[in-house]
Amino acid sequence: MTQVLHLLPSEPDLQASRLAAALRRSSDRQVEIVTRTIGRGGDYRNVAHAVAALRLGRGPTFDVVHAWDRSTLIAATRGEAPVIYSLSDSAARLPAGFRAQMMYRQVHLVSTTHAGRAACMRRQMPPDRCHVISPPVDFGSIRQGRNEAFRQALGLGPEELAILVPEEPAGAGRHGLALHIVSILHVLEPRYRILLWGRGEHVAACGRLARKLKQPKLIVQAERQLGRRVEFEELLSAADMALVTARQAEPAYPMALCMAAGLPIVAGLSVIVKELLSDGRSATIAPTFQPRDLAQRVMKLAENPARAASLGEAAAADARRQFDPSRVVEEYRLLYRRVAGPCHPGVEPRRDSALSTMTVTGPSLAR
Repeated sequence: MTQVLHLLPSEPDLQASRLAAALRRSSDRQVEIVTRTIGRGGDYRNVAHAVAALRLGRGPTFDVVHAWDRSTLIAATRGEAPVIYSLSDSAARLPAGFRAQMMYRQVHLVSTTHAGRAACMRRQMPPDRCHVISPPVDFGSIRQGRNEAFRQALGLGPEELAILVPEEPAGAGRHGLALHIVSILHVLEPRYRILLWGRGEHVAACGRLARKLKQPKLIVQAERQLGRRVEFEELLSAADMALVTARQAEPAYPMALCMAAGLPIVAGLSVIVKELLSDGRSATIAPTFQPRDLAQRVMKLAENPARAASLGEAAAADARRQFDPSRVVEEYRLLYRRVAGPCHPGVEPRRDSALSTMTVTGPSLAR
């Protein structure tokens, strides 16, 4: 049996929480997963407490420690077990001196996109330690079509068009561009409104900007409007379209959920957009991030429901191929067993396995 420790922050981001949950559900006699959290209300108060527990504490010895953010990565690399680190965005946020650590520690990086892996390799990370495994989507949790009752609770009328921004709250610095785009549309037709999760430090800033623009009805902030915790998957049934404005590497999971829900997507061209979407087939992609250009593309798509539906159907079909949860879970289980060492038999990937084509294996995978 391979024993894996999931070391998570006490408040993980959307991508980490969904992936970790999918992997925990797969825990069995071959791969057993135990979860511990760091931070307020977690199992460990802080990184130092976690390090002490990993190195000196009593309890099970783990074959692999799976870290999910910078703080858990720092703690994991202070222990003795091999480490797998799931990148939420790009290699730019790796801790200082991380490459040096990889030279003498058994640390593997997993990105959800080839763009993320390429970013790691540009930082001179060892290629055989850099892997690509797509995020899993629980298609059963995604409602197809609009939920009019939920839209009404959010204050959205039946004729209004809700434009969802699929970004993690922590990476919401690009909301300003999305607000600018939808603001242009709102001036032309007040039925255009921007739908935000309403979580994160950007919430107050978005409200102030809307008031400055004298467009009090421009923004729908879901959690603030409903006064309760809202799961991102719920927002999909309230949205009419998704607008992707992140120029840099962002977590792929929110975009994957929009694809799975069959939402028409308008996006500026970025490395992740280029990898996940196809212009004219599964999305309409602008070559730049010019607000007027993106606003025009949103308006044209809104005026052509048949075209919007066609794009959404193609995106949903792509999502089912790219983000199949059973395949993703299998890839992680294979990686756990291979990183744990040669004492675990039967760990060679299938020839058609994504792990067999996306990673390079060798003697460095031994403990």
